[in-house]
Amino acid sequence: MLHHAKDSGSIRFELDRSGKRLEGSIAFTSGWRKGDFTWREWTWGLRHRLAGTEELEPLPEKGMALRVKALPPDWVWGRNTATGLQPGDVLVELDGRRDLLTEADFLAYLMQEKRPGQVVAVHVRRGGKVVRTHIKIP
Repeated sequence: MLHHAKDSGSIRFELDRSGKRLEGSIAFTSGWRKGDFTWREWTWGLRHRLAGTEELEPLPEKGMALRVKALPPDWVWGRNTATGLQPGDVLVELDGRRDLLTEADFLAYLMQEKRPGQVVAVHVRRGGKVVRTHIKIP
């Protein structure tokens, strides 16, 4: 839920604790989302579905350059293939953006700006050529 919250402001909430209704709010200061959240377990499934079974490897290049190290076997994806990526691809552009320099930037952009079912254009360097493919948000 919080990945769709604005950069600053607050969110009101209600909860039920042992039959007692409680209300409150959470205030967010500008920049609260910054930082690497990819260590959190919930990101692993997202990475697995979108960009491989291992962390995206940032390469020492100017601009976006994230290497896809491994993808799950085809039988894991089944009929719901969400990506046109291949192992060894280097992501160089996502949805017109070339400033996503880390895996955290990549995942944060997809979670905050896209909705499940959307297809996002991605350009990868594959075999020395830049190829356009896609990622479908699970």
